[in-house]
Amino acid sequence: MDIDFEPLSSIAGMSSLDEDLMERLRSITTCNREDLIAQFRSTTNAMLTDDGCRFFLDMSNWNLNEAILAYYDAEMPTDKIPQMRFIADVTVGEGEAIPPNTRFIKTWRVENSGNERWPNNCSLRFVNGDRLQDQDEVYVNSLAPGEQTNISVNITSSNVLRIIRSQWRLFTSAGVPFGDPIWLIASVEEGGIMGITQQLEQCHSLGMNINYPSYMNNSMSIQSSSLNPLQSTRY
Repeated sequence: MDIDFEPLSSIAGMSSLDEDLMERLRSITTCNREDLIAQFRSTTNAMLTDDGCRFFLDMSNWNLNEAILAYYDAEMPTDKIPQMRFIADVTVGEGEAIPPNTRFIKTWRVENSGNERWPNNCSLRFVNGDRLQDQDEVYVNSLAPGEQTNISVNITSSNVLRIIRSQWRLFTSAGVPFGDPIWLIASVEEGGIMGITQQLEQCHSLGMNINYPSYMNNSMSIQSSSLNPLQSTRY
């Protein structure tokens, strides 16, 4: 039995879910209720018992899409869903290749673009793609309207020469996604210099006198003017 789906953006003010989630929903063709309960829980990250999941599915006539919408609507009124705007990738060495099997830090700058302060315990979570990070979830400060912050994740590049990609989203503590999707894209290449760029920048930030190789001077001068990865500002 195929499951009917309506657009998940049908609730006014709700951020649209990522394409990967939509594909997963479209691919579900089971009529097994235990499977639907499991899919409901994994999709929403709901901290519910089986009876709790069954409640939302039953009230939606076991339509998974409708049950997910009902859950989000019950957990947080749509006019209270936080707003987030992606500002920039401020990674030190952004655009440079990374050598294989090398640790580096990816940093993104985001803004509370709404009219209300973000609730406590919001977090940036790994959604899909290459799982190369130390942890799948990073907690984010509660930002006031117009306030910006940088969010960093620790990554270890693959041991294979290729493009690595992953997608991240901000979530409330109730598991409601909000704001722009965030992408991690990096090229793993022999001779990549992002790793050493970040190490040298760390030494520079500690006040050490480093003579940079000539081929890195432009990169480091650009990065030295970037915002501190731990800094929050309000505009």
